[in-house]
Amino acid sequence: MALIPCGECGREVSDKAAACPHCGAPVSSGESVQNRRVEESQPRKTSRWKWVVGVPVGTFILLMIIGSCADTPEARERQSSREAIDLCWSEQAKKSNSPGASRFIAGACEKMENDYRRKWGRNP
Repeated sequence: MALIPCGECGREVSDKAAACPHCGAPVSSGESVQNRRVEESQPRKTSRWKWVVGVPVGTFILLMIIGSCADTPEARERQSSREAIDLCWSEQAKKSNSPGASRFIAGACEKMENDYRRKWGRNP
């Protein structure tokens, strides 16, 4: 019979005992206690790839959620301006327009695009 330290309270307990008489924690054989001590003393190996991949992916997902929730009046106005420009160019592309009308509509579309660039600082 050998005395081993309890895994919970640290007091000496018989290796034949089923539980520690002081704290009631179950006692395992001395060999597994020693193995547990060796495992606890060794530092855990953490893989860095989880951080390298996880942080950018998490940030991307977070930004996508924030971006989808950003339904501000400014964003709605910018979107409606883009849709108006797209509609203008689709009207200009119709084959039923005369050459003069097509040029006039193209000029209006270009003016709308220039106004958009001045107001929002980017291409539509």
